[in-house]
Amino acid sequence: MDRMHKKILILDLANRRFDYIQDQRLGALGDPSGIWVTPDDFKYVADMQRRQVVVFGPDNQFVRAYGGKDLFDKPVDVAVYRNSVYVCDMNKHRIFVLDSGTGRLKSCIGNIGANEGQLYRPSHLVVDHKGNLYVNDAFNFRIQKFDPSGKYVKSFGFLGDNIGGFARPKGLAIDRGGHLYVADAAFENVQIFDDATARLLLFFGGSGNQPGSMYLPAGVHIDYENAAYFSNFVDRDFRLEYVLYVGNYFGRDKLNVYGFGQWIGGSLPEIENKVVDRINAGSQKP
Repeated sequence: MDRMHKKILILDLANRRFDYIQDQRLGALGDPSGIWVTPDDFKYVADMQRRQVVVFGPDNQFVRAYGGKDLFDKPVDVAVYRNSVYVCDMNKHRIFVLDSGTGRLKSCIGNIGANEGQLYRPSHLVVDHKGNLYVNDAFNFRIQKFDPSGKYVKSFGFLGDNIGGFARPKGLAIDRGGHLYVADAAFENVQIFDDATARLLLFFGGSGNQPGSMYLPAGVHIDYENAAYFSNFVDRDFRLEYVLYVGNYFGRDKLNVYGFGQWIGGSLPEIENKVVDRINAGSQKP
């Protein structure tokens, strides 16, 4: 999603093609903020100006719109699970749950506050394969988890500059192993938490101009389907299992790609020997 041009961009890796959704007429976007793509390739777009969620089909043509100014004030993100559409409204400090077939309001999650289950300026959503909902409770500096019924489960993170803390938490993602990824625009990194314990496992990124650095990161997304495509760019002794995309608001690189997988090249002594052999082979070239 390009916030400056207010367009949904399409990077077709298989066909090596770049395009964008030709939104027009009833599907014209005003100020898109968040997007969710379902397994059957329907795109749900939260539009702050329209105060709606706009839906495009697999052919990228307009299908329908949910909500409006009578329901939403500032819809900033959306997630879909089965027949439920979750809409994050930053100004109303809650998550609206709509029926995907009728658009009818089914329930709401949260209200303004700092207690468990309450929200203050929520900004991003993600739903896991079991229907659990994770919400970036941005101004409470935490990520809250709710079960499929909307019941509060646990929180991740806290306000602070220590490891595991947040300053400007943004986009969220969940991998198949139950790990939660959270981008922080202030720390310019991504932190990975264990879902079972809510403990921090790893963080990566950081500010700067070197490869892998971030500049005001916002959106994050995990991709298993295109791992084979990116395998051409990793060490031959590394088995790539999935990639993580991180969108940056500023800087030279607007989209960073990080690979996750398993090292299959042997033990540390074997790796050191391979490195020495490669260095020696290179030094012997005329």
